[in-house]
Amino acid sequence: MKPHICPVCNGRGLVPVDFYLSQTNELGSITGDEQCRSCKGTGIVWHEDNQNIAGCDKLELEQKDKP
Repeated sequence: MKPHICPVCNGRGLVPVDFYLSQTNELGSITGDEQCRSCKGTGIVWHEDNQNIAGCDKLELEQKDKP
């Protein structure tokens, strides 16, 4: 398995609170960030070498992994 930058949060580990439409209050949307569910807040997702990563260019991600 290889690490890749999370395509959902772009490696931040956080998404806007209303990204998952999980929380609202009587005034409307709550502002701020919440943990990305795809990478569990790490900013990294792990995939087998032969898996496609939805929403990402695999070659671009592999190049970012190299120092």
